[in-house]
Amino acid sequence: MMKCFCPGMTEEEFMNWDMQENDWTGKTFYQVKVPMISHFPVAPELKIFRVMAEIEGKGFRTVAPPLIVFNDGMLVGSLMVEIVSPDGKYANVVTMGPTRMISKVYTGPRHLVPKALKEFDRLLMSRKIITNDYYFWFLTCKNCNKRSKENKTIIFAKVL
Repeated sequence: MMKCFCPGMTEEEFMNWDMQENDWTGKTFYQVKVPMISHFPVAPELKIFRVMAEIEGKGFRTVAPPLIVFNDGMLVGSLMVEIVSPDGKYANVVTMGPTRMISKVYTGPRHLVPKALKEFDRLLMSRKIITNDYYFWFLTCKNCNKRSKENKTIIFAKVL
């Protein structure tokens, strides 16, 4: 069984993310490209496991608890793991410039995350909030899902 990287949020902590503004300015991420199908990463747990090993192998440190997000893409997206900003420049390490996000919580089957994304997009448009980029923080891995029977996701929209 693979190591779990779920943040272990309480229900209250999870719900506190709903419709919250988040400032990602200055956050540093280790980023790799990943295949995606219909806004969903292929084998996300395996990708996270491999990238966490890669991060450790290169001597980077993750923040605790690590923010692990998938940047949306139709066929190719990115897996981004928040790390402590290293000295110097490195391939695959990006630091966010001025970045404002709005988050929306979703509880339900993973295959319905694209539907939740469309609903979130409509909600933002109704409030005249313009966005062009989405990130997904899947809080429940397959192993945790077997125990809790709940998939929790936080969707982030980058506000222009």
